[in-house]
Amino acid sequence: MNAVFHLFRCAALVDAAGCFITEDAALLMRGDSVVAADRWAEIQHHPAVSRAVTVNLPGHLLLPAMVNAHCHLDLTNIGPLEYERAAGFVSWVRTIMERRPADEQETRDAVRQGISLSLAGGTGVVGDIAGAGSLIPAQVLRESHLQGTSFVEIFGMGKNQAAGIRLVEKVKQEAGSYRGGVRLGLQPHAPYSAGPNVYRGAQATRLAVSTHLAETPEERRFIMRGDGPFRELLESIGKWDDSITQGKNTPGQGIHPVEYLLTVLETEKKEEAGTVLLAHVNDTGEEAQAERLLRLLQKADVHIVYCPRANDYFHRADDFGPHRYREMLRMGINVAIGTDSIVGFPPDETDRISILDEMKHLYRRDSTEPMVLLTMATINGAEALSLPPGEVTFSGERLAGLAAVDLGETQPGADPLLRALKEGSRARTLAVRDGKGGLTVAAVTGGCIGSLPAKPGKNDA
Repeated sequence: MNAVFHLFRCAALVDAAGCFITEDAALLMRGDSVVAADRWAEIQHHPAVSRAVTVNLPGHLLLPAMVNAHCHLDLTNIGPLEYERAAGFVSWVRTIMERRPADEQETRDAVRQGISLSLAGGTGVVGDIAGAGSLIPAQVLRESHLQGTSFVEIFGMGKNQAAGIRLVEKVKQEAGSYRGGVRLGLQPHAPYSAGPNVYRGAQATRLAVSTHLAETPEERRFIMRGDGPFRELLESIGKWDDSITQGKNTPGQGIHPVEYLLTVLETEKKEEAGTVLLAHVNDTGEEAQAERLLRLLQKADVHIVYCPRANDYFHRADDFGPHRYREMLRMGINVAIGTDSIVGFPPDETDRISILDEMKHLYRRDSTEPMVLLTMATINGAEALSLPPGEVTFSGERLAGLAAVDLGETQPGADPLLRALKEGSRARTLAVRDGKGGLTVAAVTGGCIGSLPAKPGKNDA
């Protein structure tokens, strides 16, 4: 098949790998591969220009479609909820358990809604946390225009670990049919809900493994002392037994959650395990132990996924101090960005699920360098999900997709990425791979891929 050429003319073109065209930019693509990214004056004489489909985007900044490395698309139906800090995190968890989709159709509808909102927010790749033991989100994701990994949640503590391990094996058997655009991974839910054997079993599959870690004070208490609200929750739902805190590498041994989980994970040789993503890691201990815990994370060669707005929604800076994502980056730890679920979004920002909104939040709150933020949102996210960096840069490799940000009037000499972070601009997913080596492009004016019908086939590009 002869792939169609597309020529995108725009105000600016920026990626995190050195492409920084601030005026009269142009991007020439053949199918889903980048042919040239430069100023129009440098591209206009390329022999393919005359036969390319031209997409004019005056006033727009084009970016590679962004990577949402930790989201919960199946919770999209819940919408935003106020967090009652005095009631605590476990009370919030109970609310989510009550309101999450109750059957297969509700799950499909919620995931489809989450996909649509993700595409409305400039996303091309996701690390989606699928509901407990469910392959439905992965099936829906595979029918969509998004790419990424569907991490199937696994639960099981103490004597219930056997059931969790059986589910791990089921996912492993299914994983072979998920190749290319959408892959299966495993999500032992968290150290307070998945036991050491579940983590070891997940690692042994060599599939990518994601987990929540060091997220809340309640988690620290349970892992260090074996009691508190999480134990009470397990008791109330009939999932507690005394073996949970008995034996080696179990909660209640006085070990911080980060060290506890890394000790469990180190029982498997790295060469025999897949990628490990740790979501949140808000709690890196008191000042005296933080450096040691960060060194352990560095040595473990794991990926951190930081969800900035969720961190503030739950008031984690009040619990643990500012998140140490910048220290992690300086140490060479790969830190990507996630949105977590829509439940923690501001009510006026629920018409999209957007990594650009997370970037803006960090820029406003921490004055983080714009290029650092774009790197976290693209290259770091791709690395965390085991994708080549070329899929989220204009380097000439197959591109996962394009995000368009309307900057309005041209401002000669202004930094377009900085403008995107400082102004009220929104990102939308303009183009994605079609799964056949080609490119699917949305309507030029106000359109995004989310407004197009799902692909007829599976996303196995």
